[in-house]
Amino acid sequence: MPSSERQHRIAEWSASRLPAQTLNQTLNLRSALDAALIHILELTGREAGWIYL
Repeated sequence: MPSSERQHRIAEWSASRLPAQTLNQTLNLRSALDAALIHILELTGREAGWIYL
């Protein structure tokens, strides 16, 4: 494989890495917020339907 083609492929993979990392962090943050909300509601004795943050 020529060097320029290899560099192009590396650049493509590098460019796709940031959106993937952002998506993973977002999903993990969403899970953490959902879990925290459940515990907060239990501690306060409140009930909630739809909540927008």
